Amino acid sequence: MASYLLKEYQTLVVGILGFTGVILTLFTNARLNRKQHTRQIEHERTALKAALSIELSIIRDAFRDRIETIGNTTGTPGMWVPVDTMTDAYSRLIDKIGLLSREQVNLVMRAYLLIRAVPERLRLMGGLHATRAGYLWVSSEHVGDARRMHENFIGDIERAIAAVQ
Repeated sequence: MASYLLKEYQTLVVGILGFTGVILTLFTNARLNRKQHTRQIEHERTALKAALSIELSIIRDAFRDRIETIGNTTGTPGMWVPVDTMTDAYSRLIDKIGLLSREQVNLVMRAYLLIRAVPERLRLMGGLHATRAGYLWVSSEHVGDARRMHENFIGDIERAIAAVQ
């Protein structure tokens, strides 16, 4: 009897087994694709955080150097302050900023907006002063203000670094 049923419904049994196999294959492929996609996003997030952390660390060190240099200008008529801060990694990776958490985005964007505002703030500080290839002359009466501005921004930069590490 079993052989009769198997013979009679052979096409149906093979069809059901084949269909089940296809469905299982589709589910397995979908699960593997989701895992791969998750790994890819995590890799991109890790690379983004590393690039931003390194760039912000370099900027922080440059600001510290500026603060020290500005502190050593006592008795001089002023100093040339560099206004071009390298923010290339941030500029190139801004379209991936959504890979970070809301808090990380907040801290990173705040730090970079302040960093990019430095040239204009320096210009506003002392009115119109001479400029030369990436530098702005800050007179001695505004050197202290320039130092305090850099000191104030260090905290935001360090918070952003901590957020992406």
